[in-house]
Amino acid sequence: MKVTEEILLYGAGGHARVVAECLHCQERRIVAVFDDNPEVKRFGKMDVHHQYQRDLFAEHAILIGVGDNRLRRQLASRVYHPFADAARHRSAVISCRAEVGKGSMVMHQSTIQTGAFLGQHVIVNTGAIVDHDCELEDFVHVGPGAVLCGNVSVGEGTLIGAGATVAPGVRIGFWAKIGAGAVVVRDIPDGVVVTGVPGRVIRKLETL
Repeated sequence: MKVTEEILLYGAGGHARVVAECLHCQERRIVAVFDDNPEVKRFGKMDVHHQYQRDLFAEHAILIGVGDNRLRRQLASRVYHPFADAARHRSAVISCRAEVGKGSMVMHQSTIQTGAFLGQHVIVNTGAIVDHDCELEDFVHVGPGAVLCGNVSVGEGTLIGAGATVAPGVRIGFWAKIGAGAVVVRDIPDGVVVTGVPGRVIRKLETL
């Protein structure tokens, strides 16, 4: 494989393995892996570093390979390495008129349409669709098979569950959770959990 970039990865779990496949598709090689869990010893053929080391490959960029939005934000706030350009699987479709921020991840067979904007550290998971002119703020996670129709806005840290659908023009607040399979047809406030068809707020989260 021709290597175009060497990169660091924070995280050694299942999500990180998916990210690693995306990086491989881009001919980007992982040279070091960090994970705070001391029980995780190996990542493929690589040893895992259990403490983040700011001086290790200091000039290299890093990706936060963690699916949990809050943990991804925590880790991003404490690393000193620059954030890498987005990881993208070769089967993903990204419009040339879409913008995808640093540290983001666009997974297998997902689609990002024209005019869409993704902030930093956003995940568009397997088979998800982000349609035209959507705006996703930092640390959003669009779960596998979820569909955001045109002109949807999603606030920082919100999770769109697997298979959920968000109708055109809907605005979703910060750090909300949209349950798997929900159909969201009206605006959603900050920090709530939404489930069902049509989607309804079932509770408010304790912390944002």
